Amino acid sequence: MNNNLLTIKLMMIIVVLFNISVNTAYAEYQSATSRITSTEVKNKDSCIQGYVWREAFRGDHVCVKPAIRRQAARDNRAARSRVQPGGGTYGPDTCKKGFVWREANKSDHVCVIPATRTQAYNDNKAAPGRIARTVTVRRPSSSKKDICIQGYVWREAFRGDHVCVKPAIRKQAARDNRAARSRVQPGGGAYGPDTCKKGFVWREANKSDHVCVIPATRTQAYNDNKAAPGRIAR
Repeated sequence: MNNNLLTIKLMMIIVVLFNISVNTAYAEYQSATSRITSTEVKNKDSCIQGYVWREAFRGDHVCVKPAIRRQAARDNRAARSRVQPGGGTYGPDTCKKGFVWREANKSDHVCVIPATRTQAYNDNKAAPGRIARTVTVRRPSSSKKDICIQGYVWREAFRGDHVCVKPAIRKQAARDNRAARSRVQPGGGAYGPDTCKKGFVWREANKSDHVCVIPATRTQAYNDNKAAPGRIAR
């Protein structure tokens, strides 16, 4: 009889402890999720399906068909061969006969055939209609959204870069920024004026980050971006 009562009491204690554990876990879950909000934001850099960034020059996010992007890369590679030796009427960037400035932006003096300049003008004009308007993102709503957990610091690979990384990675980002221009292909190349020298690739810590680094550093930046949410002080 006494044994039965003891067993019942032990079972009741276990049930109570279990309920406390579940309630505590649920409270922690609610606390964590309460700091995350779904927000509609303008997605000015993302193209609608079937389009990609043109990248005729650094930061060129006009959305075009993939064939146009490839054409821009080819024209960038051929740019110097189409310039009038010694310059001409329009200065040192005067094009050879049969070519005109592409003018994908006001300072774009890459020499192309007239049809390509017309294409660039039309793509610029059509650009607003090729942008994915809004996306829903989940982000911390807490005032602590920029505070890293212990052992991590802001990367600061670019202005406003608050991805949390190990201090050594932050130092590496600073070194890469200082060395950036020395790693660019003189005269540009397939990817415009920011084309890297052989052995280097764009870091791409964000979409417009064209700092040239070794491939392992780009992989590190990708992994740090992916791990970023878990390194924020909740």
